[in-house]
Amino acid sequence: MLKHSTNQCVSNLLWHSTPNNRSDSRNFIDDCHSLKRTLPQRQTFSLYCMKLSDRSKNSCRNGKQSFPWISSITHYIFYSEAQVIFKIIVLLLISTSTLYAIQNPKKLGHHYNSNNLNEQTHTRPLEARDVMHSPTDFQSHSTGHNGTTLAWDHPYNSAQKFNYQIYRNQILLTELPSSQKTFTDSYLQPSQNYMYEIYAVDENGWRSSSKKINVQTKKNFAPIMQQTANSIELYRNTQLNTQIHTFFASDPNKDPLSYKLKGQDREFFSIDAQSGILVNKKYLVRDKEYKLNIQVTDGTSFVETPFSIKT
Repeated sequence: MLKHSTNQCVSNLLWHSTPNNRSDSRNFIDDCHSLKRTLPQRQTFSLYCMKLSDRSKNSCRNGKQSFPWISSITHYIFYSEAQVIFKIIVLLLISTSTLYAIQNPKKLGHHYNSNNLNEQTHTRPLEARDVMHSPTDFQSHSTGHNGTTLAWDHPYNSAQKFNYQIYRNQILLTELPSSQKTFTDSYLQPSQNYMYEIYAVDENGWRSSSKKINVQTKKNFAPIMQQTANSIELYRNTQLNTQIHTFFASDPNKDPLSYKLKGQDREFFSIDAQSGILVNKKYLVRDKEYKLNIQVTDGTSFVETPFSIKT
């Protein structure tokens, strides 16, 4: 019964396709659409469409559209299914590409990683980046027990605006303008190893590759007091701020020295921190011994020696 209805549909469709009966062909195509949904297999209906296609072959070769209903039937059968399949394929391609990008970020092209001033990592293509050259001739000119002087050069492009960043043991130490090419790092510990890194950083935070050096500070030696006498005696009354004695000391590391008073009677005297000149800031009593300790330091270590004044 179903096949008979289909044969009848196709026969009527051929009749409606004639030039004199095309006005009702659209309504009849809608009936065939309904019939197509009731077919147990779409292949059955496709065979009848092939028969119709054979009949219109000659007209198609001549460029004439004598059977416009054929494209309508084909469009109805395959359009919705093709659209769904196309969407599934596109989603599969997108998900596959995303998964590949997550698992293989380094295979997606050549990129340049850089840290800006806020220690955030950025990535951008090399072709979109102006090349920032690394500093050259990075070295330590002089190193003591508590400091070192760094120096470098840079073959920079004068059109580029950039600064220098210097790290000590992977911690940012200072940021300097491009015009400065020396830096003195003080207050280091003696007999210690330090690693220094220098970067050239442009105004957008992109930086060059680093140059590294290792610096070892020297051993520190305590100052040496040159004082031979540990006491002096005053034979007359002294006025205030009278120069009583001058102390001398030397340092093997050639560090600047500083003098300081210690002891139980230090309130009666004062000493110049640079020259070592001792004066009295109060009147001294006759027949008394004033006891002091003279301390000399280079900022890291010190030496202390006792000293007495008799009146």
